[in-house]
Amino acid sequence: EDGETHHGVFDLGFLRQVPGMTVLCPASCRELQDMLTWAVEEGSGPIAIRYPRGGDRHLHDSDFGKTAVRHRTGSDAVILTYGTLAQNALDAAEILASRGVEATVLRLLQVNPLPVEEIKKYIPENCPVVVVEEAGNGSGIREAISWALDRGALVESINLGGSFATHGKMADLYRHYGLDAEGIAERVMKVIGNEG
Repeated sequence: EDGETHHGVFDLGFLRQVPGMTVLCPASCRELQDMLTWAVEEGSGPIAIRYPRGGDRHLHDSDFGKTAVRHRTGSDAVILTYGTLAQNALDAAEILASRGVEATVLRLLQVNPLPVEEIKKYIPENCPVVVVEEAGNGSGIREAISWALDRGALVESINLGGSFATHGKMADLYRHYGLDAEGIAERVMKVIGNEG
């Protein structure tokens, strides 16, 4: 629990504007190590790596060189996320499966430049997409995803809203903003209901 001075939710909004900037989003401390090694030894240009706050989870892509990882496949909806929220997205997919809804869980390892072609490979035609991100409204990637997919209303988002986020324990904040597994599952169910 990092406290008030380490509550970065607007960084993507300005980092994605920097020409040539690469922004990486590890889901765990192990992935952070791999990305940092890659940035120092192989990367070029300016590179930012989002610190995986709460990154004690076990998600790890041993083949860092990919820009997206599909953790689960389903045809009813796509949950697209990055960083440490991936575990919440996977848990939400389990909840949805228990309700008869099969969701693809797609995790981006890099959010700038946005790996559009990689994302398109994993999203079924006419399948609603819910972008789950720990970012302020308008400062994440939802709008860029919607634009890249040219799908408008089929791309929804769950984020921290349009005002300053409150502070607290991560589990409490995720629950408060609907970024916990149950909140994500409920939002997906609403999106599917609206589309159906």
